[in-house]
Amino acid sequence: MKIALASLLPATDLHLATFLHRRLALSLAHARGQLALGTSGTFYTCELYGNDHVQRDSEIRDIVRVFAERNAPLQVWEMDAGQSPEPLEEAHLLNALDAAAGGYR
Repeated sequence: MKIALASLLPATDLHLATFLHRRLALSLAHARGQLALGTSGTFYTCELYGNDHVQRDSEIRDIVRVFAERNAPLQVWEMDAGQSPEPLEEAHLLNALDAAAGGYR
């Protein structure tokens, strides 16, 4: 399962940009630019359930937490090979991560 994250609305919150810069090692300018684009500014993509699942789980949970703290809604997409990205509810993403908890180290 591959997912992508973007801000649902265009955002200029410097706290969010700084968080993405520090947590994901994005340049500050790139993070600010992607946030300003709203849903077309994907700032995070990853494949779940791979060898790096524990790291990806942690990153996703941190992103969801910080965006919630800043009252900044996220756009989540699920991307299956050969298909168009489909919107995915944030709660469904977290449920999928919860279901996989303990299965990876």
